[in-house]
Amino acid sequence: MLNQIVVKIALAFVFVLVLAAVLVSADRPEDDGGDRFPSVYIDAFGSDVTSRDDYMPCSITVDSESHRMAGVEAGIKGRGNSTWEQPKKPYTVKFEEKIDLFGNGPAKTWVLLANHLDKSMVRNYLAYEVAEAVGAEYTTTTQFVNLFLNGEYLGVYLVAEKVQIGKERVDVGGSGFIVEMDSHATSEGEEGVDYFAVDGRNYSVTDPDCTPEQVEEIRKFMAEVWDAVGSGDWKRVQEALDVRSFALTYIVEELFHDVDVDLSSFYLYKGRDGRLHSGPIWDFDLCAGNYNTRSSNDPDRLYAAWKSVWYSSLLEYDEFRALVSETVAEKEDYIRLAIGNGLEYASRHGGEFVRNFEKWDVLDKHVDMNPFMLMALGTWQDHVDFITSWLERSLDTLVREYCRSRRRGGRGLQENVPESPGVHAVQPWGGPRPHRLQPPESACSSTILENMPPWALSSDGAYPAFTTMPKCTASSESSWPRIRLRARSSMWTGPSDTSGACTHRNGGTPNTALKLAPGTC
Repeated sequence: MLNQIVVKIALAFVFVLVLAAVLVSADRPEDDGGDRFPSVYIDAFGSDVTSRDDYMPCSITVDSESHRMAGVEAGIKGRGNSTWEQPKKPYTVKFEEKIDLFGNGPAKTWVLLANHLDKSMVRNYLAYEVAEAVGAEYTTTTQFVNLFLNGEYLGVYLVAEKVQIGKERVDVGGSGFIVEMDSHATSEGEEGVDYFAVDGRNYSVTDPDCTPEQVEEIRKFMAEVWDAVGSGDWKRVQEALDVRSFALTYIVEELFHDVDVDLSSFYLYKGRDGRLHSGPIWDFDLCAGNYNTRSSNDPDRLYAAWKSVWYSSLLEYDEFRALVSETVAEKEDYIRLAIGNGLEYASRHGGEFVRNFEKWDVLDKHVDMNPFMLMALGTWQDHVDFITSWLERSLDTLVREYCRSRRRGGRGLQENVPESPGVHAVQPWGGPRPHRLQPPESACSSTILENMPPWALSSDGAYPAFTTMPKCTASSESSWPRIRLRARSSMWTGPSDTSGACTHRNGGTPNTALKLAPGTC
């Protein structure tokens, strides 16, 4: 009798596996010859995932060459702030028991990042690869997957670890904690219970769950550390925080110009040594030229060095600046290798990313705070080429600013290529492909300007600092906002007429009128 029961259970298990394989085969898109990401199938039993607060029941099946599971019970909920408002939404899943997804260590909770605001879809991935390469503490592991929810293909997602305390996550010991600098704290919690303030900046207690009394103890600790940072006493600074962890995360934040560096998703934790540590790094979809502000988009200047109150304060110490210089010199080749390998991996899976944008037709559309000029990039590969060039220049800036005695000029992420007039290019993985936005030698690109809607630029001059363009300015004799496009040669001048056209002047010589939406000039 017992043997019959065992046989029936075995047959039932085999049936589930066969059924899962059939479903996977039926849903898998037609093979285009490229490498495939693993597929994750989440069955929420036909229900929509509408809450970011409460988990709803689901079952999860994973189809991967190295990791397979079928019908494992779990919970799913939404996550994110601005990303949750997008049609392609990010999620958090929580298993009933610890699961080792893709060989990245067992844990109950995993994050599914949509990367909808990043049309290259590799900014988060590359940032984590670089952080791992330089040795930043507790950097999340990652895995791209094709996600299906209730049988619907939702596109390419990045599976990552949740920032939380744990032996396989952030191992802080018994008295440690994780806090996040959080500009959203006042709208999402209660001061003294969910968050606290130090010197005008709010910090949410991420882990563990705390009583108000414990929150107050954490606040006092953070206030003491911040007081040490501002003391001018380097020895006291070293006693209060792990300065090397801050140097490592600074290099990553500076390389990518993360716009959240002084707003949110900036994590700090009290380690086993009783000092404050920086990390893990998190949330890099709006970085590296992908945010509509001049300062964050310019790869030829430092950003985190003045944007972040923590880094700017530490960089006032010669000792910290020397540590950053030493670390940049030590890790430069590792950074280039990490970016190059990451881009090569993405290129091998290019068909998967292209398929994502067949589902979500946003490549040439403005999404949230994307720079408007990136709308002129028509393909996924264009966006990859852009970030390749952007990161090369940003890394060269880091080396120039902190290792002046070593070298001037860049080497490229893979190899050098000749510089074309008005454009910086890098040899992308997979063969020569110059940047798609190369303009005429002595003129602004009419293609880019024609694609800019009338609300492309704000009155304060904020714009996507497209430093690969020739030097252009557009001004108006009326009260319309001024357009300032940084680059190298020629200029724009003249008010818009009734047809909504701007006059192009090359060194003051009238040229053909380029059509812009009325009021853009």
